[in-house]
Amino acid sequence: MYSVLIYPENHRLHENEYRLLKDWFNHKKKSLAIDPNEDCDPMDPNHPFNRAFNLFSKEAELQWRAERNYSPSPSQLMHAFFQMEDPVRRDKMKA
Repeated sequence: MYSVLIYPENHRLHENEYRLLKDWFNHKKKSLAIDPNEDCDPMDPNHPFNRAFNLFSKEAELQWRAERNYSPSPSQLMHAFFQMEDPVRRDKMKA
């Protein structure tokens, strides 16, 4: 079982899990030929890219729960779908 709470210092595990989630979303977007670079209003909930986010997020959550006994957080799902930086990445700052 993967969990940031169970393994808070296992950064390699977190990075790998996030990479798998991003790859999964990329595969799904390519399979439906969804292009995020089309001219569109990013706030339009009816645009295919935004509708795909809702659909794919629910599907990813179900699949991750079934296969990994883990549900990605809404933040992880959003970051992975929109190809943003890992929200659980290692902080390089030192205090």
